[in-house]
Amino acid sequence: MDWDLGNWAITSLAFWNRFRAGSLLGGVSVSFGMRMADMALGYALSVALARFLGVDSFGLYSFALSTITLLALPARFGLPPLIVRECGKALAAGQGGALLAIKRWAYVRVLTVSLPVMVLTVLALSLFPQKIDAEERILLLVGLALVALFPIAEIRSALLRGMNHIAKSQLANSIVRPLVMLPMVGALIIGWQNGLRLPFDPAVLVMGMNVVATIVAWIVGSYLLRRVLTNQEADDGQDYKVSGWKASLLALGLANGMYVIDGQLGIILVGLFSDNAQVGLYKVAMQGATLVALGYAATNTPLAPRIARAWAEGRHEAVRSLARRGARFSIAFALPLALAFLFAGEPLIRLVFGDEYAGAALPLAILTAGQLVNCAFGSATALLNMTNNEKWNTLAFGGAMAVNLALAILLVPRFGGTGAAVAAAISVVLRNCLLWTAARKLTGIDTGFWAKI
Repeated sequence: MDWDLGNWAITSLAFWNRFRAGSLLGGVSVSFGMRMADMALGYALSVALARFLGVDSFGLYSFALSTITLLALPARFGLPPLIVRECGKALAAGQGGALLAIKRWAYVRVLTVSLPVMVLTVLALSLFPQKIDAEERILLLVGLALVALFPIAEIRSALLRGMNHIAKSQLANSIVRPLVMLPMVGALIIGWQNGLRLPFDPAVLVMGMNVVATIVAWIVGSYLLRRVLTNQEADDGQDYKVSGWKASLLALGLANGMYVIDGQLGIILVGLFSDNAQVGLYKVAMQGATLVALGYAATNTPLAPRIARAWAEGRHEAVRSLARRGARFSIAFALPLALAFLFAGEPLIRLVFGDEYAGAALPLAILTAGQLVNCAFGSATALLNMTNNEKWNTLAFGGAMAVNLALAILLVPRFGGTGAAVAAAISVVLRNCLLWTAARKLTGIDTGFWAKI
């Protein structure tokens, strides 16, 4: 018994030390654990909403949230990867105080861009009410605060990631936000079952809950960031300038922006060319495919700042090792899930989401195949961003997004969510081929899981 307690204490202390300091192996494992928790909470929330709202209202809510995500894009334009890279450089150069200057600059830029976007959106919705459905207009107005809150949350997360505080960088959005929202949604469902009725679509109230949960997560995240930054000397970074930020921000912003647009394009086009039910089905398929890429996302989060720091210090073999191990972990995690979704997608969807979502099975299989390819090619995007080769990301993402858009316009009107899935999967495969080729040519590093040791 004493031996067990002693080992438990040592293990707990080791986990806490990894949480605080973010060691290499600990960073990946903690990031993966946080992603798993995020995915579990997010899926519980999505399943509850999908079953409660029904396929039509769930599609309406998903379309509005995707629209808000795109409206938030100008404010976050290129900032997260730039911040991660610059924080890595500052730490490698011993300029800890520069982190404060980076934080101030990023927050000012976000507010300078997001507030005018919000004002213009309100004006557009007021001046052209006939151009959009009344319920959709109310949803957008209720969720409009997210246009500023989403980019601010990403800035905070990027600052913490750049300082290798991987767990803290994900805690607010991955854990706190869904934990706050789940009880509110649960209370709404219980109230509905007991006769509660609203004079508007319940999706509007759900959007309001999303805003409240995001604000609470922002408060927690801000506290964590402030605690980390108190260890930095403010005077050291007073004159710090983000090196080459204009050119880098443009290249990173274009690549990152096209990635976000590429991810939301399917929902937007299905919403424009089809009905809300098709949007709901496609949203469910997208969430399943996101599970396949969980290992990829969890690996890239801690690897990006470490790649930036190792590359700045000239340790190219360390970068090669990081990229190889990340790709192998990603594909090892993705393969079992991919096989399950490819061969048993429909019964799994019926079991989890209900019979009315069974039509999401084919789009899920198509998107899953695309994400499996994405995992196999590894972290070429992070490698290019962290080694000052971000313009090649821009070209790859631009080409892939153009293909996605063209194919979606052709396929969605006829095939709905299935057409959007085909366009998205082809886009993912093309993008990864281009990124992998560019990363290997420019850095000499093969990011694929097949790379030789």
